[in-house]
Amino acid sequence: MGAEIINLKYYDEFMLDTKESRLKIVDALSSIKADIVFTHYLYDHVNPDHCTVSRIVNDMSYLQQVKNIETNHKETEKPAALYYMDVLSGG
Repeated sequence: MGAEIINLKYYDEFMLDTKESRLKIVDALSSIKADIVFTHYLYDHVNPDHCTVSRIVNDMSYLQQVKNIETNHKETEKPAALYYMDVLSGG
């Protein structure tokens, strides 16, 4: 499958929707040029971090194609397909 996990080193429960976090995520998306990205379900009732990550990935996935968004990597030709997952056990 060639999957890669990218950890942006945010502390658990402290992922905030900021310009810095958005740029880190769009940079990560641009760096791997993924065809598919799995992220958290937007309405996770267990962990607010999951909702934040989902919202940022959803918003920034399109912007990985935009030239004027400054990252360490060249923009991609198309956004990755997003798949949302939910852990029903609450774990």
